[in-house]
Amino acid sequence: MVCYPIATNHSVRNYGGIPIAREYVLIYQKDVKSDELNLLTNENKNFTFCDENGNFNLMELRNRNSKVNSKNRPNLYYPFYVHLNNQDENDLYEVSLTQHNGFNIVFVFKK
Repeated sequence: MVCYPIATNHSVRNYGGIPIAREYVLIYQKDVKSDELNLLTNENKNFTFCDENGNFNLMELRNRNSKVNSKNRPNLYYPFYVHLNNQDENDLYEVSLTQHNGFNIVFVFKK
């Protein structure tokens, strides 16, 4: 048996590493060697895109918390790279956190 905590509302305040809105899932398994978890899917959820990893939607990459900035969270600012000549079937580009041939830098943190 495993008691697994789940943060249900990420917009809730976090006090000392413990969010005030948290629920738990109790997981029972018959075979200790089994590591398979059969997750339920939401049949009513609509996804715009699909790839080899499954269905997904796009969200803009931005900071939604005005208290977080480059001064108090410098580790959240880093460059990423896009391969503009490598589009997939969803018209999305390959992205990397490290520089490779053919990749263009998208964001550079300036101290």
